[in-house]
Amino acid sequence: MGWWRSGNGQDIIGDGVADRVLRGLQQLARDASASGRPNLTFEAILGVAGDAIGDRPEALVSDPQEVPSRPRACAVMRDGKEVQAGRHSTRPEDISVLWKAFDDVSAEYLVSEVGRRPTLSELLACLAFVLRVEGTRYLSGVPEELDIERIVLVGEKS
Repeated sequence: MGWWRSGNGQDIIGDGVADRVLRGLQQLARDASASGRPNLTFEAILGVAGDAIGDRPEALVSDPQEVPSRPRACAVMRDGKEVQAGRHSTRPEDISVLWKAFDDVSAEYLVSEVGRRPTLSELLACLAFVLRVEGTRYLSGVPEELDIERIVLVGEKS
């Protein structure tokens, strides 16, 4: 498996961990199809990602203190626009699928030469990479290209 530094030059992501996130997106699309629902939108997948990471972040990332309370994912696009996570409630089954994919990513980091869980930034960089490359195949209502610069988590005010 190949590893490389992401766009910020600090995060390390790789083929194997990207494949694990991709499998999660594929599973979400299969589940939607099987139940007659449309694929998740970009905003919805951001909502699911924030909820998944917020559920036991200590099991997923090496820096769980960086995960805000009630995290919401926000994609910063290369043109400077921001896409916020959808405000609708996410399905627990979708959160479980993506959490499992993120857990698989974490396990891959642990057993690799990296030898640790990913940082929050690395996990989000991996998600951004997969959505840039494959998002149009597994999400509904997205443009031909998702020109994502980065994904960040922000805390939701109570």
